[in-house]
Amino acid sequence: MNTSLNDLGTFSLLGSFSFDAWLQARNSLSSAAGTTTLVINAVGQDRVGIVSDITGLVIDVGGNVGESQAAKLGSHFSLMMLVTVPADHLDDLKDKLKTVPDINAAVFEAPADATKFTPQGVGCMYPVCWV
Repeated sequence: MNTSLNDLGTFSLLGSFSFDAWLQARNSLSSAAGTTTLVINAVGQDRVGIVSDITGLVIDVGGNVGESQAAKLGSHFSLMMLVTVPADHLDDLKDKLKTVPDINAAVFEAPADATKFTPQGVGCMYPVCWV
């Protein structure tokens, strides 16, 4: 694929890809009717499967994971996720998060536009990178 980092036009990747169309679709996720945008902050003993467990709970209530960041801190693990969930399943998700073994999870409501993608600085968002 011969594409300049400054060219955010159309990419050829298994067909035609329009960055503008992708950006519009991604940003529309945050404005879906009847959804709530949340930040989940989970901390606890590190173990295999924490991210999978919490992601599964979000999906089980009909939600989507937008962005996430995780860190291992000694023998502990910290995870932050930006998610959208149906508004009528918010309490269900909070209850389910309390059942995750050895994890303390806090849930904060975020502004609906928190999931909007705004390229800043240096970074990569498949399939493009910017400087």
